[in-house]
Amino acid sequence: MIQNNQPLVEISRVFQVSRELMFSAWTQPEMIKRWLHPGPDWSNPFMELDLAVGGQYRLGFSHPEEAGIHVVGGSFVEIVLLERLVYTWTWEPPHDDAGIETLVTILFSDSNDGTLVKLTHERFPDKRLCDMHKDGWIETLGCLDSLVDSGINQERE
Repeated sequence: MIQNNQPLVEISRVFQVSRELMFSAWTQPEMIKRWLHPGPDWSNPFMELDLAVGGQYRLGFSHPEEAGIHVVGGSFVEIVLLERLVYTWTWEPPHDDAGIETLVTILFSDSNDGTLVKLTHERFPDKRLCDMHKDGWIETLGCLDSLVDSGINQERE
């Protein structure tokens, strides 16, 4: 989708868990590390999170067939308990797109089947970068689906 001549990612998905549990999956480091990566072969070797407006986060992604760690970070712009998360998203060097700040908005609402999550990722300078992130978010939300299916509420650390 393109808004104001800038491409953006919009994905909505229903997860069959409570809104409280889904919000925790997006805000608790021990839970984030279990799913927020672009595919099942990826992992998160580290997660730093200061969940407060103006607070920072950093997340590392690694893949067994790649050298190094891909690091993304940013700051929280808005946090509304159980309803909304808004944060910046910026890759760190040596990522090819390092330094380009984009914006992620996650909305949580009740659904008959659980929790509706609406993800919007915007402020991309071009379609290539938008498409890369769209593919990444689709894979990432698939990892969250797998965690929910395996009993996210029973596996909390």
